[in-house]
Amino acid sequence: MKKILKLLLFALLFSTLNACGKENNQEKMPETVTLKVWASQNDQAITQEMVDAWVKEQETNYPKTKWTVDLGVVGEPDAKTKYFEDPAAAADVFAFANDQLKDLVAGGALYEVTRNKDAIIAANGEGSVGSATLDGKLYAYPMTADNGYFMYYDK
Repeated sequence: MKKILKLLLFALLFSTLNACGKENNQEKMPETVTLKVWASQNDQAITQEMVDAWVKEQETNYPKTKWTVDLGVVGEPDAKTKYFEDPAAAADVFAFANDQLKDLVAGGALYEVTRNKDAIIAANGEGSVGSATLDGKLYAYPMTADNGYFMYYDK
């Protein structure tokens, strides 16, 4: 469980910095960054702890930026359905079951993971990386090999 949550925090951090521009260029960062995260009902408390720690770190690294993270309740089995109900209102970071990968890619909901791809592959098992890969392209951050859940950032 700790590995899953660390991966979630890592991906959230990576994705926000990627979305905001260059990491070392404070002048180009926006004044306010708002993210939406979905987690299952059972993971709300631990996810909130991780989000709070992550926001605190960002406030230290980027003091001119206000960081807001809205945590919603959507579990992995429902992620695809909820995403396609209203993609514009969907979470920026969410976990989904590996059987949803093909439909999410086909629907334009996922982008190929290219940044730090080698490190992501090296840090995870072959099976979990394979489940996050479609047509040779990595589309999600593997979270576990036992049930194929992934976390994704869509912005």
